[in-house]
Amino acid sequence: MTAHYTRVSHIVLRQGCTTFLSTLTYTTEDPLAVTLTIALGGLALATNEPKVRVWAFDRDLLLVGLTGPVGSGDIRIRPSSAEPSRLLIRLVSPSGDSTFSTAKAIVDQFATAIFRAVPPGTEDAWLDLDDTISKLLEAEA
Repeated sequence: MTAHYTRVSHIVLRQGCTTFLSTLTYTTEDPLAVTLTIALGGLALATNEPKVRVWAFDRDLLLVGLTGPVGSGDIRIRPSSAEPSRLLIRLVSPSGDSTFSTAKAIVDQFATAIFRAVPPGTEDAWLDLDDTISKLLEAEA
């Protein structure tokens, strides 16, 4: 495939009374993954760039997580039992873990769009393995 597809959805993550502006990003350059970027606020001292945390994960987690609990590693997603219109996203790292909630409808729209653009089972048509191998070989040189 030569044409690329990219979908970005802006979401607000809540953790208690704190909100974090965040984005979900999907691109056919990596057709199996979704990226969640969370803006933490403020600037990093060393670079003067905005403080962000980036989590990449299998796009299937979003789809399954809309209807039931999924994930056993760094990212766990499930509908909120207390607030049916919310989706819970738990991020686990060596430094700790955090659970956020977000509007389930926005994530549902995002998931629907990316699975419509690249239906399950067609992801390999978007992969350019020759280019990936070339980049890996260049990095070793």
